[in-house]
Amino acid sequence: RRLAYAETFYPFSSFGWSPLRSLQTERYHYIEAPVPELYDLRADPQEKVNLASRESQRVRSFRAQLQDLIGRYQPLPPPKEKTPGPGADAAEKLRTLGYVAYRAPTPDSANLSDPKSRLGEYKTILEASDAFRAGRYQAGRSLLKKLQETDPKLYLIPFMLGEAASRQGDWAAAAEEFTRCLELNPEFDEAMLGLGRALHMNGKSDLAQEWLRRALELNPQNFRAWYELARAQMREAPATAADCNGGSSAQAA
Repeated sequence: RRLAYAETFYPFSSFGWSPLRSLQTERYHYIEAPVPELYDLRADPQEKVNLASRESQRVRSFRAQLQDLIGRYQPLPPPKEKTPGPGADAAEKLRTLGYVAYRAPTPDSANLSDPKSRLGEYKTILEASDAFRAGRYQAGRSLLKKLQETDPKLYLIPFMLGEAASRQGDWAAAAEEFTRCLELNPEFDEAMLGLGRALHMNGKSDLAQEWLRRALELNPQNFRAWYELARAQMREAPATAADCNGGSSAQAA
């Protein structure tokens, strides 16, 4: 008798694809997506026949109810001050070192990909992840490079390549891949963490600290960023490094 609401932001937060929201009644299941879906659960309990193109009026009704529901439960407003992308000094240092850094535009949600049209890519990403875990780095890279040719804006690809290069100790390649990832997603604190670690291992601790601090501005709970920042400071300022560990403990508390 009451509408059941469901949502997932996993496609958006992990791949930059459209999030999904749905409403379900005793009879119908409506999924809001770039290509909407509507299923008659009585006649089609396995949801194999999408009725959205035939039932346009019912789709409009569900969409209106969904928007009304979302409007009544607004998320918290974003912070007043946001600091995506590198600062001017950090960007200039990256350019000097042969990297590229800039603030990418925020994608228009209306133009995001429908997750169901990207299932092949998703399976390839899982295969590449399995290959990296098994130590088959060349096989994993080949899968991701081929996928990158079809979807060059998928920021998860350079992030995974950067992580793989880090595991192999190829810190120069890791820094390049994490930088590419941040070009596509300037607010990805895990990529900032990876870039900071790679720059530190390349002997560029000052620049590494800038990126690690930026990661912590976006996510103060990123304990790995606190740890890497302390490591980057160990040689030049042991007392400051100790403060970093204390800051991490305080944040965790």
